[in-house]
Amino acid sequence: MSEPISVNPQVLRWARTSLGLSQEEVAQRMNKKAREVDSWERGEASPTYIHLEKLAYEIYKRPIALFVFPEVPEEETIEQEFRTLPKEELLHLSPWMRYLLRKARVLQLNLDELYGGVNPAKRRVLHDLDFASSVAATDMAKQVRTYLGIELAQQQAWKNTEDALKHWREVLEECGVFVFKDTFNPPGRKKVGTDDIPFSGFCL
Repeated sequence: MSEPISVNPQVLRWARTSLGLSQEEVAQRMNKKAREVDSWERGEASPTYIHLEKLAYEIYKRPIALFVFPEVPEEETIEQEFRTLPKEELLHLSPWMRYLLRKARVLQLNLDELYGGVNPAKRRVLHDLDFASSVAATDMAKQVRTYLGIELAQQQAWKNTEDALKHWREVLEECGVFVFKDTFNPPGRKKVGTDDIPFSGFCL
């Protein structure tokens, strides 16, 4: 386990840059010098299996076998997937947010494969409702609420935010929108209510 293990240095570099991490940030989390991480990516040295495990599972969130692949895997980048967004906005995406977006994309692909590329819902809100840019947001909201069949009084009767998420999730999935929930907080970060950020998660 303490012996260096042969890996593809190009894959090491790709895994790091796909999360928007610098060599210095990786080195800090590995308790190493940046020049050592650089030497791995140049192929001048190799990490041990223990180091590779930490890189793969804790930092890059990738299967460990990926790092011995002969070629860098083909994967659409965040920049390609969100090419309509300003580059400045993409630069501000945290490594954790990049990981969540990648995870969401994998879930979408799995769902697509599961249903053979056909949405199984009998009603599809994104297909049935279409709004012109001139329509006010409040009018859109009213039409969407009517389509989903959720009255305001019914929504107000839900116990808490978790109960609300459960109900909205069920309603949306019946209308062709599948919802995946995850946390904004990286592992080890404080939870909401302990002087941390006000948002605990997001859905796609």
